[in-house]
Amino acid sequence: AGVTGTVNVNMIDGATNAAVTNTSVNNETGVTANDVFVNAGDYTNSSGFVGTVGGTGIGAGVGLGSDTNTISREVSAVVEDSVNAKAFEVDADSAQGVSSFTVGAGVAGIGGGVAGVVTVTELNNATKAALLNSTVNADSVAVQATHTGIVNAGNVSVGAGIVGAGAGVSVGVLKDNSETTAEISGDSTDTTNKDTITSSDDVIVAAANTTTVNPMLSATGVGAGGIAGATSINNINSKVVTNITNIDITSNKGSISGTADNVVNVDAYMGSQAAGLGGAGVGVTVNTIDSTVQTNVNYSNLKAGKDINLTAKEERNIKQLATNATAGAAAAIGANIAVTNIGQEITDEDVKAKIAEANAAYGDDADSLLSDMGALETAGIASSEALPSVAAGYGGNKDSQITVNIIGGSLDADNNVTTAANETDHIEMT
Repeated sequence: AGVTGTVNVNMIDGATNAAVTNTSVNNETGVTANDVFVNAGDYTNSSGFVGTVGGTGIGAGVGLGSDTNTISREVSAVVEDSVNAKAFEVDADSAQGVSSFTVGAGVAGIGGGVAGVVTVTELNNATKAALLNSTVNADSVAVQATHTGIVNAGNVSVGAGIVGAGAGVSVGVLKDNSETTAEISGDSTDTTNKDTITSSDDVIVAAANTTTVNPMLSATGVGAGGIAGATSINNINSKVVTNITNIDITSNKGSISGTADNVVNVDAYMGSQAAGLGGAGVGVTVNTIDSTVQTNVNYSNLKAGKDINLTAKEERNIKQLATNATAGAAAAIGANIAVTNIGQEITDEDVKAKIAEANAAYGDDADSLLSDMGALETAGIASSEALPSVAAGYGGNKDSQITVNIIGGSLDADNNVTTAANETDHIEMT
């Protein structure tokens, strides 16, 4: 038997924080107020390539490959106290990118050729921009939190047995857990004398997130019995929130806007090819989207010389293509499954079974494949220290909603007051 295995694990953690607290800015007598910018920026990229080939003349040829990438980052920009400025900005900006490509081949002359490749990616990010318990006088004010997550993942497996079975299995799991928050809030213990934000021009409070996922999986099995399966599972859990709480905001000549925007882009391709005396191919792609997009204005008084705009928006652009090609002298079986669930748990038993199979390929504790290969033992690394727990989910884990919530306070604009919550879907399944 010829058995090979290649494993790659990238784990990136950390935080980037910028803060000005308990500090008075440009408030001394005789000091000329200029621009004040407080910015936290964090940009993280991870790239992995795994290739493995197992071959034998007689017996089993097995090639196993695994690429795991986890990124956990916290990014915040916070100001707390009094500020005089021309342009005043508090910005938190973060971006994470993962590129992963895994190739596995198992070839046997007489016997079974088995190839299995697994790609697992998890992004955990918290991005926050906040102006807290502050008195501000400025020409313009902007508090903005922006997050971008991009994942490109490719899996290719080929199992071939000249005399015997050929099995190719590709599994991809992505979990995006992002929270993006923009906030202006006053002292919640003093509801009589609220903190004040006074601007001669616009006041902007904005949280925005964009998640882009591009998985491509291909599985090929050729032999007396050809079996191929390609499974992609994408769990996208986005929370985008703008909070304006217990504060008086005045824009003398401009507008006041509070916005929460979320964009989800998924372009998934699954291909399975099986040929032999009996050929069976299955292509599966499952997306679960559990998003919360909110703009909340609580016990605050907003007064604008132009407009007041309070919005929450989500845009979903999803393309799913699952193909299979099967050929068998005795029997040929092909099946595709394409599912997108928004705000609800997967309940279809066939789909749940495929998610369970994907987890079993890697292990619910994300260590089965690695332990079987002995990679950690060889490196002298304890699994409890090095292995993330990344199991594909079934959706429905968060309170999915797109809302604008206004409680107490007042909204006064010389022109228009607009409140709107919108969702837009562009979904193609083939």
